[in-house]
Amino acid sequence: MGRLYFLHIFAILAVWLSMYIPGLDFLFAIIYILLIIVEGKESVVSLGASQTLIAALLWQLPGLVLAALVMQSLSYNAIFLLEIWVTPLIPVISLAPALFTHAYSITYYQGYYGALLAIILLYLFPLITKIWKHK
Repeated sequence: MGRLYFLHIFAILAVWLSMYIPGLDFLFAIIYILLIIVEGKESVVSLGASQTLIAALLWQLPGLVLAALVMQSLSYNAIFLLEIWVTPLIPVISLAPALFTHAYSITYYQGYYGALLAIILLYLFPLITKIWKHK
């Protein structure tokens, strides 16, 4: 689990610093996505299904708490902290307006909530595919 936090914190820094060079932030976001999937695959093999799910929820617990604070309007700073937490996926979120032009309007907050859920699902992707194959 410490590796997940280590990966996440350094992905925040890498994407944040690379935003000054066009395209490099998107490359780091893709690398982050691939590394999360690899970590999820290793977790399924070494920990099993239930512990992988627990690890995913505990790993993203800070983001989930921040999202709950924003949804309940309990903290004005929580959206800023949530934005920092999902920084590794911001380049991918920035593509959303181009994907949903005139068909669906993604608000500022919905993009961050979606990114938070996407991080969890990316980590659980190997587990989901393993369960899907057994059915």
